[in-house]
Amino acid sequence: MAEEFGLNEEEIKEGLKTMLIGSVELLFKSEFSAEEVLDLIPVYPLKNSEETIRNFYDTKLTTLYQKLLEARK
Repeated sequence: MAEEFGLNEEEIKEGLKTMLIGSVELLFKSEFSAEEVLDLIPVYPLKNSEETIRNFYDTKLTTLYQKLLEARK
């Protein structure tokens, strides 16, 4: 998905690495429980709506992004 929004492989890897390191540090260096850390992840509370969100992404956001790319040309 990230490639569809213009990120190259190196940027994707670096972003994932940074998110994982931050999550692990928060989990082990804070006084939050594992459940509290998960609740801090913006999409975790939306897990039950994942299918709806994916559908919206596939049908709306991708189309909008493509239009923005075309407008920049």
